[in-house]
Amino acid sequence: MLESGRLPGALLFAGEEGVGKKLFALELAKALNCRAPKGVEACDECPSCKRIPHINFPTSNEKEELRKIFWTNHPDVGFVQPPGRVFHVVQMRAIDREANYRPFEGGARVFLIDEADKFNDSSANALLKVLEEPPRNSHIILITSRPAMLLATILSRCQVIRFSPLTRLKSSKYSPEINMQSRRSCVCGLDSPVAVLAEHYAAILRVINFTGPSCCECWRRWQSPATDTNS
Repeated sequence: MLESGRLPGALLFAGEEGVGKKLFALELAKALNCRAPKGVEACDECPSCKRIPHINFPTSNEKEELRKIFWTNHPDVGFVQPPGRVFHVVQMRAIDREANYRPFEGGARVFLIDEADKFNDSSANALLKVLEEPPRNSHIILITSRPAMLLATILSRCQVIRFSPLTRLKSSKYSPEINMQSRRSCVCGLDSPVAVLAEHYAAILRVINFTGPSCCECWRRWQSPATDTNS
């Protein structure tokens, strides 16, 4: 999809907890905004690639703060999660507004919506317009481990990409190649082996040849205590 320039404006990443959906979404955001891409992959070395994985979560639990878009260190990549049991309509209106701005410095604006199964009718309706007609340079990625709980109005407007956990056999089959050839720098600066390549991801690899950071403990340091980036 990236090679052809036909990446959908609305994507849904669905799969079990812990299979790397958020990490993959961040890798996709890097690929879209990388200043020195290697084919369709992010270089992981330019300023854009280094800033995107760092999400600026609020430092307080004030309702108004939790209802905002949490921007990464890159001004064109934002993250949203439900402030309570469901999303608030204010959050979706903010995405609708921000998605219509041109990228400030990258190639695309990217918005990650975590726990996308927690829409109610009001918040879903506030997002429908931008899902139906996403601006050319904006992409919305919904992430969920419970796709069956999504409202039909949301589900029907997204290109669904399903993630599956690796079986032990397939993990052992791919681990030598991963350990030898697919090492990346972790958040702490140490090398860590990538652990999310396998035949189960054939559909995903058509979007981008993902070789993102591993889910070691160092990767968790930037995240909010209430947020699990491995899902």
